[in-house]
Amino acid sequence: MTSAQELQAHARTSFEQGDLGSARADYEHLLALQPESAEVLNDLGTVCFAMGLQDASVSYYARALQVDGGNAEAMANLKMACQARGLPWQGVLDELQGTGAPTAPGSLVCPCCRGRFTTFAPAGGKRKLPNRKCPQCGSLERHRALWLFMAARTDLLTAELRVLHFAPMPALRDSLAAMPNLHYITADLDPRKADVAMDINDILFRDGAFDAVLCIHVLEHVDDDRRAMREIYRVLKPGGWAIVHSPVDASRYETLEDPAVTSPEERERLFGQSDHVRAYGRDFYDRLAAAGFEVTVDDYLRQLGPAMAERHRLRNETVFAICRKRQPTTLGNARGPRRRGGCSS
Repeated sequence: MTSAQELQAHARTSFEQGDLGSARADYEHLLALQPESAEVLNDLGTVCFAMGLQDASVSYYARALQVDGGNAEAMANLKMACQARGLPWQGVLDELQGTGAPTAPGSLVCPCCRGRFTTFAPAGGKRKLPNRKCPQCGSLERHRALWLFMAARTDLLTAELRVLHFAPMPALRDSLAAMPNLHYITADLDPRKADVAMDINDILFRDGAFDAVLCIHVLEHVDDDRRAMREIYRVLKPGGWAIVHSPVDASRYETLEDPAVTSPEERERLFGQSDHVRAYGRDFYDRLAAAGFEVTVDDYLRQLGPAMAERHRLRNETVFAICRKRQPTTLGNARGPRRRGGCSS
């Protein structure tokens, strides 16, 4: 696993040696890990300026000042970059300080595609809710929340990993598929939507084939979810991890399910959606533990604070869990979930 400190050191060495492309790639990886770091944004602006990309450098310096308005180095760099670009730097500064329009292209940030917007598009079911969907990559709240969680709590963005992703959402799929450190494989029942047509209850890969598995909003659609959990466990390497996430009603302990309920109308009434076959309660995590996983429930989003949550258009109710396959020396009876502030990988 490559740490943020190692990435930063490599980026600075590459910059000093004149390898600007490598330095920029390292800083962009760092920015995915630390999207609110004024230092990283300032350094990335400097790399772009050295590459002759003045527009990009102005944008990064401006974002650094949005994070830390008192950053003197970013302030001086912004002035220099604006002058090189022929922009009125005082006007750009006024916008940052709130006396002008929001800095282009906007104050909302999608971490999946790194786009910046003044507003998001409407999203939802029959009643469209405003300001919910990224207009560039189509990410919804859960996709943006998951990306931030993966960047903060796993090594998905930095380590060389073999990853299996079920029912991939385009907003995540396209970004993950472009990452050079990943051997990224997608799977879905519909062959038009993924690399491999496959039933999650009968995964076609050998035991221990993957370092990581992503299974987001899938199991509430699957008749035999316990078998699917065991299959995910089987194809993970010892020490590997999965993010297995489904809607959970925190007000109930026991999952509501009834195989006799088959009509879309009744499923929507009981389970919240016409193609759901259950409504999970808090025992969702016990089911994962029963499949063999060591489960750590993480309320990472609550640590972001209201400003960052608003910047990415998130609520803080979403809870993710890291499901880790035990090493052979620690195999034993499955334990229930633990709850803590974090679970570093």
